[in-house]
Amino acid sequence: MEAAYLFCNIMFTFILIGPSAVIAAPEFRFSFGTVRGVDSEAIGTGDLYYSYFGIPFAAPPVGNLRFKPPVAYTGFGPGNVITSKDYPKACLQQPLPEEGSASEDCLHLNVFTPPGISAVSNPTVLKRVMVWIHGGGFTVGMTRGYTPGRLVTDHDVIVVSIQYRLGVLGFLSSGDDVLPGNLGLHDQVLALKWVKDNIRQFSGDPDDVTLFGESAGGVSVSLLGLSPYGNGLFTKAVIMSGTALAPWAVIEHPKTTFYAVAEALGCMPRFFLPWNRKIYHRYILSCLETKNATQLNWQPKNDKGVFSLEEKTTVNFAAVVDGDLLPRSPESLLRDDVYLRRHGVLDRSYVIGFTNAEGLMFAVEGFIEQLVEPINMATVIRYIVRDDFSLTPTADILNVVDFQYTFPREADGSIPYQGFVDLTSDSSFVVASIQFAKALSEKAPVYLYVFDHYPKFIGKYFSSYADLYTPESAPVPVAYRGALASFAKDRIPSYRLNPTLPTSSERNWPRYDLSQQQYLAISAKPEVRKEIFAQRVALWTDFLPRMAAKQSFFRPNGRVAYD
Repeated sequence: MEAAYLFCNIMFTFILIGPSAVIAAPEFRFSFGTVRGVDSEAIGTGDLYYSYFGIPFAAPPVGNLRFKPPVAYTGFGPGNVITSKDYPKACLQQPLPEEGSASEDCLHLNVFTPPGISAVSNPTVLKRVMVWIHGGGFTVGMTRGYTPGRLVTDHDVIVVSIQYRLGVLGFLSSGDDVLPGNLGLHDQVLALKWVKDNIRQFSGDPDDVTLFGESAGGVSVSLLGLSPYGNGLFTKAVIMSGTALAPWAVIEHPKTTFYAVAEALGCMPRFFLPWNRKIYHRYILSCLETKNATQLNWQPKNDKGVFSLEEKTTVNFAAVVDGDLLPRSPESLLRDDVYLRRHGVLDRSYVIGFTNAEGLMFAVEGFIEQLVEPINMATVIRYIVRDDFSLTPTADILNVVDFQYTFPREADGSIPYQGFVDLTSDSSFVVASIQFAKALSEKAPVYLYVFDHYPKFIGKYFSSYADLYTPESAPVPVAYRGALASFAKDRIPSYRLNPTLPTSSERNWPRYDLSQQQYLAISAKPEVRKEIFAQRVALWTDFLPRMAAKQSFFRPNGRVAYD
């Protein structure tokens, strides 16, 4: 996910805005109060745009509203003035970005507009709207740092960034109606309803909204796209580095995490009523409601590091199938054409993609862990086969995966880090993204990309994104921002063969379909290619499942025996 975050870093040119000395942006009056903005300057050009920070869209989710779906913010009437020169506090998370920088009262959004808008009651010239959902694995993240100045000023769009509850407060679930879960997703829905109801005041078109996000934000976009709650709230979706089919997107057994949190916070009852689990769960929830914010800002400690993989299989915060916001599993919903049509899923256009180094974070962490204890590659492969792809980890299957990603070995017998990056990329991001694109491509417009500006490895251990800021790399964020903005405006994204040339060099980005499987490789010189990572994807979606069904038939000579 680190690669995705750094990728978004260049796409937005995420440089924090300092406080503006002059408040010159127009103010807007709503039923909940008056909103005042500040002047901001786009990095690199100095172009003016307006920033409206920290607008509350929900009542503070504290007290009786904790562990409840969000309630719309009503404020104190038109006399209530909301003036902020900086981003709102983040939702509670571990680790905290800095002391005092997070709060339970965090359900705020930011609106960024081009200059020239005015506070008229019913503007007639409306701009396209893009709503951003941050990533962070449903446990960390915030709107601070995501500063879309160039997107706003270069392409004349309105950008909204939203916050949502995380971790225990946003994604804990008892697996029943005591605490159904998905509260963070409900926060996102309410923020989108706020946009639908209010963005016209900012000269935004409430009927032409593009929802986009990366990592957990990308998963959120795809989940809301499949949810009946998302119907009518956005018309286009950009799903970056994470989809609803990712193995970490939806939890199958949320009670495991629910009990782990209860145990950690001293809320596990001494009695057990197997014939009435709801009484048991209500007791736990009542106890959790008495805890303070610091106690509820809890994350499991994994002293053995990510490659022990123990915590990954027991304590997770993510979406759940609740029969409501997410009626069934994403796989089931994607196969149900009647459902997809009824809830507007097929009325949207989709851009779906990822970087070619999604596993970079795992490789870097693995390098650090290896300084203490060598990575057990066999354990990593076994976990991925069993938990990410639901395959029985037989010796033959494990050996095939080992051969695919670790052959040839380094001269000293160590794991080739490019192979490790590819393995973790495929298991957590790539395969799920391509499968999601394939599932929709025959029914709705889908455009697939890979962010292909991959920095050279330093030594043989890990890569650096420093070269993204060299003159050679300068066109990369320009190319990507332009493609996204064209999608937001026209539903059909375009790109420039050379981002530094005028619009005469623009080309349409071809739709992704099962016959051609064309995608856009985004780099300093974008180009259309076919069949992205075809062999690696086929391994997981075709070869290994068939191999498992036929009870394996060979063992490559000289490979590690896993049984």
